[in-house]
Amino acid sequence: MYAFVRNPKRDNNKNHLASFSDITSAESHAKRKDMTSQFRQVEGKHHKDNYFWSKVGDTLENGGADYGKAYREHKKQMGVKTERKNAALGVHTLVGVSPEWLAETGDPRDLENPRVQKLIFEAKQWAESWMGVGAVWAVRYDTDEAGSGVVDILASPVREQKHKSGTKKPVISVRKANAELAEKVGVTNGWIAQQTDWAQWAQNTLDLRLKRGKPKSETSRKHIPADLFKEQAQKAKEAVLRDAEAHIQAEIDRRWKQDEEHRHEAYAYAEEYAWRRIKGRINEMVDERASERLQEAEKRAKQSLAHKRALNALWAILKRFLSAENLEVIRSEHTAEMSKPYKPFKLRPPFSGPEL
Repeated sequence: MYAFVRNPKRDNNKNHLASFSDITSAESHAKRKDMTSQFRQVEGKHHKDNYFWSKVGDTLENGGADYGKAYREHKKQMGVKTERKNAALGVHTLVGVSPEWLAETGDPRDLENPRVQKLIFEAKQWAESWMGVGAVWAVRYDTDEAGSGVVDILASPVREQKHKSGTKKPVISVRKANAELAEKVGVTNGWIAQQTDWAQWAQNTLDLRLKRGKPKSETSRKHIPADLFKEQAQKAKEAVLRDAEAHIQAEIDRRWKQDEEHRHEAYAYAEEYAWRRIKGRINEMVDERASERLQEAEKRAKQSLAHKRALNALWAILKRFLSAENLEVIRSEHTAEMSKPYKPFKLRPPFSGPEL
């Protein structure tokens, strides 16, 4: 796990705040008004939840991201009346640690994480340890971007400037602050000295496991900004996917051609199997229908037999109570009655009632 410092170069190829427009540009980024910040944002996150502090207030709504006003307030507090020609107005330094260290106690993007709180505090303390007490005029920790573990420090170190006349006045001097730090660390470059000094500070205040990365002079590696790295990584991923899709399609074509004969056999087998399934289902339906009809015929036969048995029983009862002569008389009378001519049925006319 590492502790690191970044002083990213701007469009003017300088890694410090060279003009007031650089400050307004940083403010626009903090308020997510530029395309770069919008591209980096994680879906579902909002920049109003980030940590903001400045010399004119805290939180996004209360001036924590009003960098222009904070810089002017800083000059007022430090007694800086003028800005020297071609001199840097300050620095925008990114002070960070490996997100894995923060993740040991919670989400690296959660401001309630105690290590996140400790990192923000120590980053500001470290910056003012070599730039001077009160040199920092704005601090930010982003929770809405893909990356984490980085504290934005905006500061303007103030030193005394002596004139030949013997007068002194406070001025902003990034060069002098860097030179003092380089002398303290024992190197010639102030930007390199920041890396070493912050790593030592982080080991003493945060965790002994946090180490300094290898110097650029040893690795010859060029730092790539997060947004550019993300874009390059996406392009590389897309290229790998295209190659993989091409290989997969080529393998599919090869196997398709190789297995053409087997494919025809498979089609024939599938058709035969499907026909067997259909034929078997038809036979099942025929058997089911025949069984239903047989059951219905058996039911009717049982009912007919029951009726016949009932009639026979009734006839036996009649024969027991009536003599044979009486039965013959009943039968002959019934036959005679049924042989009489048919008398047509006539409907009566509707009742009209008496005339009034």
